[in-house]
Amino acid sequence: MPRPFSQLRRRLRPLLSGRCGQRLGDAGALGAGALMPAAFAPWNLWPLPLPLLALLALLWRHGTTMRACWRGWLFGFGMFAAGVGWVRISIRMYGDLPGPVAWLLSLILAAILALYPALVGLIGRRLMPARPGCTGHDAIWLLLAVPSLWTLSEWLRSLLLTGFPWLSLGYSQTDGPLGGWAPLLGIFGLGWLLAHSACLLAWLCLRRGRGALPALCLGGLIWALGPPLREVSWTAPRPGGELSVAVIQGAIPQPLKWDAAYLTETVTRYRRLSAPHWGADLIVWPETVIPAFRHQVGPLLAELRQRGQSANTELLLGIPVRDSETGKLYNSLLYLGRGTGVYHKRHLVPFGEYLPLERLLAPPLRRLGVPVPAFSGATGEKPLLYPSFGPVGVAICYEIIFGSELLDMLPEAELLVNVSNDAWFGDSLAPHQHLQIARARALEVGRYLVRATNDGISAVIDEKGRLLAQAAQFQPQTLTARALQFRGITPYARWGDWPMVALSLALCAASLAAGRNARRNERLAQ
Repeated sequence: MPRPFSQLRRRLRPLLSGRCGQRLGDAGALGAGALMPAAFAPWNLWPLPLPLLALLALLWRHGTTMRACWRGWLFGFGMFAAGVGWVRISIRMYGDLPGPVAWLLSLILAAILALYPALVGLIGRRLMPARPGCTGHDAIWLLLAVPSLWTLSEWLRSLLLTGFPWLSLGYSQTDGPLGGWAPLLGIFGLGWLLAHSACLLAWLCLRRGRGALPALCLGGLIWALGPPLREVSWTAPRPGGELSVAVIQGAIPQPLKWDAAYLTETVTRYRRLSAPHWGADLIVWPETVIPAFRHQVGPLLAELRQRGQSANTELLLGIPVRDSETGKLYNSLLYLGRGTGVYHKRHLVPFGEYLPLERLLAPPLRRLGVPVPAFSGATGEKPLLYPSFGPVGVAICYEIIFGSELLDMLPEAELLVNVSNDAWFGDSLAPHQHLQIARARALEVGRYLVRATNDGISAVIDEKGRLLAQAAQFQPQTLTARALQFRGITPYARWGDWPMVALSLALCAASLAAGRNARRNERLAQ
């Protein structure tokens, strides 16, 4: 074992024993979690998860199973309280609740999300050898079981209770060397590689004797392959598929957006910003850009369609739609131009667009004067629109964070469009994190992505996840760029998350089997 690691282990051992050491370990888990959001946008400190997760893995080795669970929860609470605390802004703005109440609700959300890392600590500690040491089973536990459990927890977080995969580890590697693995493994696969590397770092701190060099070579190979893999072309531009694109960012203040008296000003602003760009192949307006239902602004939509037909320009715009037969309300994206089409949002934002457990929660919320959202999610339709230049895969706001749900648009979609309204979150981390997630989607599936938001951050992203153009926040602006239409499919787009989920389950089963064999051998040896 390298001497510095040996000295570090000897110095840490007395600190981690006794009541004082336990409290110090708990504080370390909480602090490491609170630092984790710095690995994501806007700071993009992509190496940071390595020491933070390595510290957590080392802390899980000391103490009881419940102590490991508690430290996992502390790590998760610190990460989500610091990383998604911006939800308080929308809670206060939308629900018109006092600031302290909004803070409390955001901390409750962080406490719930922290249950996932707590579960990793609980199950991981149960799988750990009865006598932790530098045995083969210990290496299997640390290098295979812990990364797999973390990956499974992130995958479950994307599914349960409608899903909230924000701050999944892989997003931190959008600009890092591991990013090249995204078209093969997806974001959860990147998270596994990152967690494995962190656990390798922890294992090197514990390892005695030989074995460090092969492990370092394997870990180094994973990181070294990332940049060359990013240069691999999994998809190809369609011949003649270059489009001129204009993204309109109106920067309408959120308190005025849904004011009926401000409708004329909103439409006037978007018309003025779009006027020089009729004649482009595609103009994109943001989510719910027109604060009125589709049936209420028929003449306006007819005029915009006629303008698009005259200029050979396709227009995509967000607008709420009320179904005249069922009365259901949809958050929709409308296509106007040489044809027409509409896509209704499928994956809604809980509490923002619909109310979970409505029968239970709606009455007390109404008594408190809190607005109750009433949008419906569409079912049974692909997220595709068909302008004259080719099929476009679309995602409205929150939908872009669910990579697997967008795969049914491929390989048909030749271009991706994401519209959003991030004004709900003000000058916080949310718009930067949201843009980073959109970049990861483009990288995963090898497609250009055009992103239009109300007040930022609008952008045009290439098939490698690189920013080709980016608008300033909180300013009315028109973003122009050339976008390429792509064909083909990446390995991740073909297979989705299931290979990584299956591999993680298999590795956890292997660790469990290795643990049973180790305990049986110990009994036989006695």
